[in-house]
Amino acid sequence: MKRHFERDTYTSRQSGMPELQWFGWTATPTAANLGLGPHAHHNAYEICLIVDGSVQWWVGHEIYQLGRGDIYITRPDETHGGMDDVMHPCSLYWFILPHPGRSPLPGLTAAQSRSLMRALAKLRLRTFASSPELRSAFARLHHELRDRPSFSPISARAAFHSLLVQLLRDHDQASRHPTTTNPPRTPAMRQAMQWIADHLAEDVAVERIAEVVNLSVSRFHERFLGEVGLTPAEYRTHLRIRHAKQLLRRGDQTVTRIAHQLGFSTSQYFATVFKKIVGMTPVAYRRRKSSP
Repeated sequence: MKRHFERDTYTSRQSGMPELQWFGWTATPTAANLGLGPHAHHNAYEICLIVDGSVQWWVGHEIYQLGRGDIYITRPDETHGGMDDVMHPCSLYWFILPHPGRSPLPGLTAAQSRSLMRALAKLRLRTFASSPELRSAFARLHHELRDRPSFSPISARAAFHSLLVQLLRDHDQASRHPTTTNPPRTPAMRQAMQWIADHLAEDVAVERIAEVVNLSVSRFHERFLGEVGLTPAEYRTHLRIRHAKQLLRRGDQTVTRIAHQLGFSTSQYFATVFKKIVGMTPVAYRRRKSSP
């Protein structure tokens, strides 16, 4: 069977770099099931660069729309995944960096290692635009691991250190000069997102959410769409469907009960919305996930 994706991955053993748990490049021209269901990386960062295409990923109850050139960071032990449990059409680099604890990163002094890890822990933005220098750093590290030119182990480690430093510099630049395509999530919008998640089964009007964050309806709607990439109603629907998929996989409730539990007026309406977002009915989704 022909695969619908390309993948090039390296473990720490393959790369000869114990500090780099995984490094990979992935490209898929169509949506592919690449294990993007809910998961977390114990005591490790995952950092992705979207090279081409677009993805819609979530962390906790927050949803992120990402496109070409965007960096995406998940912190240690954060549960995250893809909106439809799949990888949407895109190509990307990614790596997983375990926190070294008290041991320094190989090739760095203890002080240098602590400085880098402290800076990573303080990153305020989860997603921001990458610079040409950062994109080149990812490509250079991939080249060193894939083609293994002379002195590759030494050069690969140098490339990785350069990548980490450039990542921090790009973040600092993005923090000082936010773009309209990837503005930071403000406390007010984070509060609104949390409030929606806490009242998922309620049919709450947008006026009520705007009141919670002390904004006019028009200003709230404009800021929410600008920062989240979805309207408040779309965001709530996506959260509901994501939770519905979790309940369907468990298999201990009927579709009708799940629909009512998540605030849908009828199971027929729930099935219509579910199919529009996921591409199949709730019954078909449950059958696919329960089949061996």
